Amino acid sequence: MAVPVINITIEQGSDYASSFTITNPDGTPFNINQNEAFAVLRKTADRQHAISGVTSEYVFTTAIDPDDGQIILSMTNTLTSTIPSGRYYYDIVIVDINDGYRSRVIQGMAMVTPGVTLST
Repeated sequence: MAVPVINITIEQGSDYASSFTITNPDGTPFNINQNEAFAVLRKTADRQHAISGVTSEYVFTTAIDPDDGQIILSMTNTLTSTIPSGRYYYDIVIVDINDGYRSRVIQGMAMVTPGVTLST
């Protein structure tokens, strides 16, 4: 099954939250009970490539609503303010807590837009 591509926008210096519904081929919510979700934002898809002097990985906070097949990603404004503006890769992986089976369920590009106003 092809992994859905969903592009997102993260506003630098703002709180970010978005929910993604994982579905079966027939459109019904996928049962993600007994799964954990993980999501990372990187400047490059190659995890071995490091950008000199720049943190190259930003971790989303994840939550699961297993009955509706939803995964919620979030980042605090403190974290988004440290991400340089630009284009990034991200994906969401679920891991079955019983057998460790890993599945990538969403992937895409993330555009981090620059913030201008800083609150005190």
